[in-house]
Amino acid sequence: MKADIGLKIQKGVTYALIIIAIITFILGLGFMTDYYQLFYDGSQDMFNYYKDLQVLNKVIFQSTVAFIVLSFLLLAFDIHKKKAGVLGWLFVLGFSVYMITNSLTIVSAIPSYQQAYLAFDFSIIENYSISTMSFSMSRVLFTALTGLAVILLSVVTVNSIKKIKASKGSMGGTYGA
Repeated sequence: MKADIGLKIQKGVTYALIIIAIITFILGLGFMTDYYQLFYDGSQDMFNYYKDLQVLNKVIFQSTVAFIVLSFLLLAFDIHKKKAGVLGWLFVLGFSVYMITNSLTIVSAIPSYQQAYLAFDFSIIENYSISTMSFSMSRVLFTALTGLAVILLSVVTVNSIKKIKASKGSMGGTYGA
């Protein structure tokens, strides 16, 4: 029996989304670690920036919690095992649109936060090492989530169309006759 490459891609992307959503959630938990000294030892401007950065961290955290829940719901619709029916496809459509819009919003916000961070004079904080790793990792992970959501939606759509065509063909109709 020939393996369905579309279904294999669908399965791989489903699991990749779950794994990256979990990694991004962990990143959200530790996002502020490199910046806590701005709160304790920095200037008033650094303190205000730290509070503003908390807003981004909250959005990252809330988005990743939703991504994890929605990613596991892909398993409930058996997206990792079979071609989606109409409800499964509608869920994947909603899931993908939600994930793409949230991820792109976060990715587009990160550069301004990073530029504001790098504009500070950190010499007032003893032994502080400048780190933009949280920004860079967020950008990479949310971009990956966006790409995977686009791929999943595309593959599930193609596979769903194939499923519909196959079911119409098995209802007794002949093509080309």
